Amino acid sequence: MDEMYIGLASVLLIFGVIPVTAITLYFKMRTRQMDTLMKLVEHGASVDAETIKLMSGASSSYKSDYRWGLLLLALGIPVTIGIWASSSLTEAVWGLIPVFFGLAFLIAGAMRLREPDKKSA
Repeated sequence: MDEMYIGLASVLLIFGVIPVTAITLYFKMRTRQMDTLMKLVEHGASVDAETIKLMSGASSSYKSDYRWGLLLLALGIPVTIGIWASSSLTEAVWGLIPVFFGLAFLIAGAMRLREPDKKSA
């Protein structure tokens, strides 16, 4: 009977509380950004694409790729080792998915880092 509550709690956390919290925080952040943009427009400031890009915090640099790659590697390697230690190697293959995504982000960051050198030459 106790195992059922553990499963129920994990399902509620994974599919309920965590996504709802993430969506709520994202909505509040976007609302504050829009309020700031509206105040800028009301005070007569010019709002161009560069200003919106700076406010959104969207980074298309190689550093963001490196961050995501390291995060996914930091999550994927322990998960893979944990699954492998508790069960078989065939089930541990599923833990390699975030590891491969992390490696892909690291490679993409390295390619982006080389991109400006190639354009300037």
